[in-house]
Amino acid sequence: MSRKIDLANFHNDLMQLSDYLKSLNNPYGAIDKLFDRNNIYLLDEQLTKRQLLDMLIKNLESQKVVTKDYMKKVYEREKMYSTAIGGKIAIPHSLGYATKKSKVSFARLKRPILWDENNEVKYVFLLAISREDYLSIQKLFDFIVDLQGNTSFRQIIDRSKNPQEIKDAISMLIKTSY
Repeated sequence: MSRKIDLANFHNDLMQLSDYLKSLNNPYGAIDKLFDRNNIYLLDEQLTKRQLLDMLIKNLESQKVVTKDYMKKVYEREKMYSTAIGGKIAIPHSLGYATKKSKVSFARLKRPILWDENNEVKYVFLLAISREDYLSIQKLFDFIVDLQGNTSFRQIIDRSKNPQEIKDAISMLIKTSY
């Protein structure tokens, strides 16, 4: 029995393989896919930490990104110790896994809020990371930690007027991190 190789899609297959291999060398490409306009907020109203987290989490619930116990697990995590990391940035996330797919919600507050007894926060990255993606997006943590001392990040984000500008700015920062 002889087998034939179909070369009709060879070019497309080769391009897909090339893209895949490039993604292995560019962990920041996976990070960029975690952000989208539907999960980016520019908030003028003064919210409490609880109001802000509830709003961000309920939006992820409505998109079926997280499980019903995600909110409980986020608050359990916050009780353990603060997720404020410096540079007016917080990275709240759940204790354990409670996500169906990985996404990051981002909120820029007009005025910083008291996150814990020692930290004010103006930029919130709510992380919803699935078990399957956890290892492949470890660079997300490095990227966010690096933003602590990045004054251009704050300037660009503070000047942004809508979620698309924020998304574009984050994408640009991710690309320059690579």
